[in-house]
Parts: sequence; C-alpha cells; structure tokens
Amino acid sequence: MTECGFVAPRGSSKSCSFRSVAVAEDLKVDVVSSISGDFDSNVDLKSGFRVWECSIDLARYVHEHPAPVTKVLELGCGHALPGIAALLDSPTCTAYLHDLDPSVLRLITSQNVSRLPASAAKRTRYVTGAWGEGLTRLLKGDAGLFDLMLSSEGIYKQTSFEPLLAMLIDLLDPENGVALFAGKKLYFGCGGGTAPFMSFVEDHYSDTLTCRSVALFEDARSNIREIVEVHMDAISAGLPEEDTKTLPNMKHAQDRFILQCEDDVYSRQEKDAAKEELMKAIREQSQSVWYKELCEEFGWTPDQKLVAEMETKNEEELKKLELSIEDAQENLGDIEQRDAILNKGELYLRIGDREKAVEAFEEALKITVGVGARLDNILTQIRMNIFWNDIQGCKKNIDRAHSELSKGGDWERRNKLKVYDGLYQMMTRDFEAAAGQFLSGLQTFTATELMPFTDYIFYTVITSMVATDRKTVM
Repeated sequence: MTECGFVAPRGSSKSCSFRSVAVAEDLKVDVVSSISGDFDSNVDLKSGFRVWECSIDLARYVHEHPAPVTKVLELGCGHALPGIAALLDSPTCTAYLHDLDPSVLRLITSQNVSRLPASAAKRTRYVTGAWGEGLTRLLKGDAGLFDLMLSSEGIYKQTSFEPLLAMLIDLLDPENGVALFAGKKLYFGCGGGTAPFMSFVEDHYSDTLTCRSVALFEDARSNIREIVEVHMDAISAGLPEEDTKTLPNMKHAQDRFILQCEDDVYSRQEKDAAKEELMKAIREQSQSVWYKELCEEFGWTPDQKLVAEMETKNEEELKKLELSIEDAQENLGDIEQRDAILNKGELYLRIGDREKAVEAFEEALKITVGVGARLDNILTQIRMNIFWNDIQGCKKNIDRAHSELSKGGDWERRNKLKVYDGLYQMMTRDFEAAAGQFLSGLQTFTATELMPFTDYIFYTVITSMVATDRKTVM
C-alpha cells in the first residue's frame, strides 16, 4: 500500500502528455495520453492508456449522484476517473485505487492524481495485486470496510464474477455500502457483461446481495452500456421474522380458513377479528377481486362504493405497468422486460386476481434465464396454489421446482423448497413425507414468506409425532 507521493521508480525517465476528459459539464480531469522515455515494459499499453467508455459513464454517475463517502475502492482503476470523481465530490473521502499492474499505477494513475488539488491528492492510496483473499486481507487491514466500491469493465468475463463478489462481501459496509459495476450489457466472445453478471448474482448470491440496474447508455456508437448497483442484504439475527410483505400474504389464507370453520372450532370473536384483518388489508391494498370472492363465499353484502374506488385505482396502476412493459420491450433487455411483467403479475396477485397473476408469472418465466430467478417465480406460484388450496397445481409446480433445482440453484432456495414440499405433503395427509421434509429443513429455515418459524416448529413436531419413530426424531 503506497501513498500518493510515489510515481515511477528511480532511474526511469519519462515525459507525460495529458488531455482533458470531460466527465461532466462541471468536471474535467487531465489524464495521461502518452508517455515517452524509459519505463517498465510490463505496463499494459493496450488497456492501461485507454480511457474506457464505461469508466466515463461510471465517473459521471458518481459525480451526478453524490453521497457522503469516507472510503472508496476502485478495482482495476487504470486512469481512475470514477475514483477521482468520488474523491473530488467528497472532501473527507480517502480513495484506494487498485490495478493489477503496478506500472499502470506508477505511470498513469498517480500522474492523473498528481494534477488534482493537493487536498484531494493527499487522500489517495494505491494498491496492486490480483483479486482474491490476499488483496482482501491487505485492504481490510489498512482500510477496514468501504462505503463505495467501483469497477469499470471488470465484469467483461464470467471468471471475474466470483472473485469480485467475494471481495465485495468481505470489504463492503453491510449497512450503508454500495458497489457500482459499469460495463457493456454483453461482451461478445468473453461471456461477461452486466446481464450475465446480474443473473449470476441472482443465482448464487440472492441470500446475501441485491443488485439492480441504475443507468443505461445507448449512443449507437457501441454496445449498450449499463451501471449495476449491488448492496448487501441485511442479515437478521435470532429467529427469522415473519414475512408479511411477500405476496400472497399467507396470513390472509389463515384468516379465510378461520371464517370457514364451524363456531365450535373458532369462536365468533375470533371470526370477527379475522374478518376485520381481511377488510383492513382489502382497503389498504385495494384488493377488489379478493373482496368480491370473499363476499360471494361468505354471503357478505359488497360495498359497491368501495369496489368502484378500488377498481379505479387498480386500473390506473395497471395502465402505468402496461406502459412500462411496452417501454421495456421496445428499449430495454430481457431482464427489464421480465421485471416489468412480474410487476404486473404482483399487482394482480395483490388484488386477488389469481388467473391473471398466473398468466403474468408464466409469461415472465418464458424469458427468465437464471435458475435462481426461475425458482423464485415458481415458488411464488406454489404459494398461490397453497393460498387458494389448489392441490393439483401445487404438485405440478413443486415438480417444476425440483426440475429446475436439478440444473443448479443455491442452498437457500433448495431449503425453501423442502418447506414448501413439506407443507404440500401435509395438505395431502402424507405426514411421514411431510415430517421428513420439515426435519431436514429445520436448521436452515428461511421460508418466512410461507409461514412463521413458530408455525414451522409446530408442524414439524405434530407430523413427527404422528408419523416418525422415536429414533429418527431424536
């Protein structure tokens, strides 16, 4: 780790020429355009001297989206425009500029930094080495955790995904840290790009990381370029908390079940409370279709004014979603199209229109590539089946999920499916199979969108008592 003062080794002679690069209208940076004289022959002249388009994209994005940053790390920095932008926009920020080739740092990066105001230049550190555990230990020992991590063109090949993300998990502040990766949507012949990178994160790191596209660049001069934002998911401690935000909300199915039971099973007071909870959600979430279904089932007189208000609101929201789908189909890629269609499916699911929700999720599934994303889609459809007590549909989708898992998939989704499968087995009265699934997933339970952990324990105990021998339980 070297501070800003060093340039080329003693004994080397060089003469640098500079040119001004306009990162934004109000931010121009002088960067090395050529070097003459003696210098280390290891310098990567092909890529080290070039100011890559994605580097300018990322520098502009950082400059136009200022945030309070104390420590920034740019990996594979080259000219370090994004790191310099963060340095200039955050007066208390320390920038760690990394490149695999130390000659690039000496002859290019440090020369660019030396032309910055002294107050910014002195807050710069240089580090070199291959991405991996050694570099991570070095950075963590010197800097600790970073608020902002940057990389331009670093995801051009798929083999770089794993080491980059491993470093991110170890070095990014889990609460407030953000990583920004700039690259082309696809690098033909290399296998990398922002699209496969996002799919890789979904497939292998969905339990730890969240990623989204935050900027797209199309100038008709080159491949579509994009900036992807990645941050850590909050990891809860202790018992998993009940998830009441994921659709469908399974608590509403339980409230409906309470209303279906005889009065000697659930008291009138318990039924009134269940109805009150259902009506509260119906009003808050404009669940027009669900409301009409419940009115028909339980003989309630529908509030026509409420129905009209909910339907008007839902129609307005649906029009916006249809426009976003059209825009994605005309201007964006498959991932954006998929997400737009899923948003429509979630609207239908929220209001209780099961048939249209299934249609939307199936449409999205057709253009979903990654195993993880496909499993998320199918797991949602299984929850729909359970919510509406569709046993045959549940079996069909569980079989589909197992088929997807045979192609890959991470441990979290694999363990979630055990819980889903166990609940299906319990619904079909195969208590032995249910107990086996519940017991195998006990230590790794995360399916809080399906049931609270306390309910999971209850079902595990009950099915095990009925169908499992004492030796197995112990």
